[in-house]
Amino acid sequence: MDTKILDYTALNGLVFCNQVNAAKNNAEILYINEAKKLGIDAILFRRYYDTASDVPVRSEPAVCIFYKDESFFNTPAHIKLHAALWSAGRNEIYIIQSSTRTDIINARKPAMVQNGHLSLENLLLASTSTIEGINEERFSAYLFGNGTFWEQPYFTESIDEKNSPYIFY
Repeated sequence: MDTKILDYTALNGLVFCNQVNAAKNNAEILYINEAKKLGIDAILFRRYYDTASDVPVRSEPAVCIFYKDESFFNTPAHIKLHAALWSAGRNEIYIIQSSTRTDIINARKPAMVQNGHLSLENLLLASTSTIEGINEERFSAYLFGNGTFWEQPYFTESIDEKNSPYIFY
C-alpha cells in the first residue's frame, strides 16, 4: 500500500485503517473502527485545531480510499458500498484505487437508475488508468482540509441538496 495518495499524506490527515495508532484523536479512532466494517483502507481526515495544541480538537472524514480490483466499479458490491457511504453522509468523495485504475466518486449523491438498473456512472468525478492522469489540484488535500472542495466551478453542479440523506420532506 502506498503511503501517499494524490497529495494526501500523514501530515495533512491521511490515516491507513490498519494503523489505528496514527489517528490523532478519539473521533478518528472511532471512525476508523467503523470504516473497517466497510472495507475502507485509508481515510483523509479534515482536522480542526485549537491554536494552543497540535492535536486536533475535532476531525471529520473527508475522503475514503479503497484498494479494489479493476472490475469493482459499478458492480452490485460497489453500489451497496456507495449506498452505505452516501446514506452515512460523512465524507465528500471516495477513491477506488487498483493496480491499473483510479476512480474518484462523488459520495454526496445516490446511485441513479439507468436502463432499469442502479448505476454509479454519473457520480464519477475522475477516472484514469494511471494516477498521473488525474488533475491533482482539483482533488488536493488542502481543499478538503479547508472545506472548499465543492466551491470549485468544476464541481458546483455535482451537489444536489434534494438528494442529501439529511433533507426531510
